[in-house]
Amino acid sequence: MDFQDLLVNERKAVIRALNEIQALAAFLPQRLEISDSCVENTEIKEN
Repeated sequence: MDFQDLLVNERKAVIRALNEIQALAAFLPQRLEISDSCVENTEIKEN
């Protein structure tokens, strides 16, 4: 496992966390708006 693999895994973890936050936000009385722009530069390229 090299440094690039670690970066890819970290990006995947961040995207998963943002997706979970968006899912949880649906249950809040006030809607949380989480922009996709925060993940637009973290595209995952599968090998």
